[in-house]
Amino acid sequence: MSPIRLTILLLALAAVRPAAAVTGDGTYDISYLWTPYLQGALDYGEMVAEQLGPDVERHLQIVLGGSGNYGLIYDRGGTDAREARKVANRHHRILRDAFGGRDLLADVLDDDGFERLHHVQYATGDLETCRQRHAELGELLGDAVARALVVQQTQAGHAVLYQLYGTAAQARDVAAEHTAKHDGVEAVVVDASGGAPVWDSSSASPSAPATPPDPAAVDESLVLRFDQMDQALRDKVNDHIQALRGRGEIPSDESTAWLVYDLAADRTLVAINSEQPMQCASMVKPFVALAFFHEVERGRFIYGDRSRTNLEAMLQRSSNEATNWFIDTIGGVDRTRRILQDSYGELLPHLQLVEKIPPGGGTYRNRASAEDYTRFLRALWRDELPHAAEIRRAMNLPNQDRIYRGVPPIPAGTAVYDKTGTTARLVGDMGILVARDGDGKSAPYVVVGIIEKKRRHPSLRTFARSRGDVIREVSGLVYEELSAERNLR
Repeated sequence: MSPIRLTILLLALAAVRPAAAVTGDGTYDISYLWTPYLQGALDYGEMVAEQLGPDVERHLQIVLGGSGNYGLIYDRGGTDAREARKVANRHHRILRDAFGGRDLLADVLDDDGFERLHHVQYATGDLETCRQRHAELGELLGDAVARALVVQQTQAGHAVLYQLYGTAAQARDVAAEHTAKHDGVEAVVVDASGGAPVWDSSSASPSAPATPPDPAAVDESLVLRFDQMDQALRDKVNDHIQALRGRGEIPSDESTAWLVYDLAADRTLVAINSEQPMQCASMVKPFVALAFFHEVERGRFIYGDRSRTNLEAMLQRSSNEATNWFIDTIGGVDRTRRILQDSYGELLPHLQLVEKIPPGGGTYRNRASAEDYTRFLRALWRDELPHAAEIRRAMNLPNQDRIYRGVPPIPAGTAVYDKTGTTARLVGDMGILVARDGDGKSAPYVVVGIIEKKRRHPSLRTFARSRGDVIREVSGLVYEELSAERNLR
């Protein structure tokens, strides 16, 4: 068994670490997950934050347990046993209703039952200063650090952090090494906490559009070119999926769809089940943004601070509340659907928008195809949609994507514009990766990966982690093949 497949198997079997016994004395926090893999804990943390809301999200932390597993906890600063148990029970019910499964979803944890993790901080200041320093440090500290280098908002402004997720001793060693080896670097150790990053190695420069507006008529952009398919790459993707099926890692009640599109050459490279409508999950959210900006462009709404905040919440943090705010603002599901059908029906012919995001996030009725996502992303890249630059900006904000993060072949600095989707019946990602060729020229391409299950999986976190890694494997395979052909770097 390959190391990647073994990783997925272990992730699927990762069990919740038993919480410390509650004796009534001492102080306690809330735990949600224990796993040997950091990426699994980060992925699950994003899903938990979506369900439990921003007040909890601000205090979610990745910690290290005594067994060496990474844990996701709600750091309450330590509360008494009775209060901690009340919170754990409430969160357990919310997560159980949203995620399903019989395994433990929230429990109490002794406030001393884990080791807090740390990052390394290099600079503070306003956002633009930290962006510039981020780029300088990425060049100076090397690719491995650059991949985990972020700009994060703090109470005092912004800071450039290396997301090390290391012990205090490990963080001190890294900070001392970087300070000693690199002139002008003053590294300090900080707690691994705080909100979502606002800038990282996958973020494109905000000072210029992602690509100049394409002079071609919008109608010409609606037809995807399949006449120059990369049959060898298509076969490699298909062979990989069939091998997973043969080992039972993608069972017979699951369908998959894949589409890889070269935006520079304007041609399809891989298409598997690309016309088949599948559940959207949260991948419908960029379409909701499109309907809203359609109305903004026609003067019905003003794009202001509140709508900007909700756009970022919807597309970066996948907020269901923000999504429903947009749908309600537009005039409801029927009005949103009519806008998309009447004005973008040729762009999104397979889209079926029939529901808002229900409580718990279990949205199974909205549907779209891999080709719908690809047409949308191509038009977005070409500035052929209303407020395309603003939608791109929000889709470019750092998130736990499945086409770049955790995909080692893809180098740091590869820009990503994406939206994931996750339910107990679907795991997917649709996005643009902006690679660079040997001459440093932009080489953008679309990757869409969707895995849909007929029946709800008994454990959303197991389903999300394992199928998310399948999408990462395919994205890595695609990059390796394109890199060999085109000297990407």
